[in-house]
Amino acid sequence: MKIERCPREKRLLDSGTSSLVITTTVFESKVLKCIDEGLGAIGENTNHTVYWHMEHTFGLRREEIPRRPEVFLKSIRAMFGQGASILERAVEREIRLVFKISSDAHSFEELVEEAARSSESFSVL
Repeated sequence: MKIERCPREKRLLDSGTSSLVITTTVFESKVLKCIDEGLGAIGENTNHTVYWHMEHTFGLRREEIPRRPEVFLKSIRAMFGQGASILERAVEREIRLVFKISSDAHSFEELVEEAARSSESFSVL
């Protein structure tokens, strides 16, 4: 079985089976866990439904959210309307806690970018 890295994305292509496997970095895994926790505000078992809807309506897979936060926001706003702000704040709160970001002046996209920078600086230490 030969596995090749796709050059433009963090995906692995298994040439033996032609299957596509999404890989995530430690940073992306932490962000996804924060999103899971934040979405938990609407119920423990609703995450799968939200992710399914995002993938089938917006073409956004769960694993892609850290790289496409603007599409994530668009999708939850379309799904939940004004109620999306509660979820946004819950996810943002989790990201701030996990990545130790103290400023409240960030948009969701900026917060994910700052978390990435924070994560990179920790990995260098």
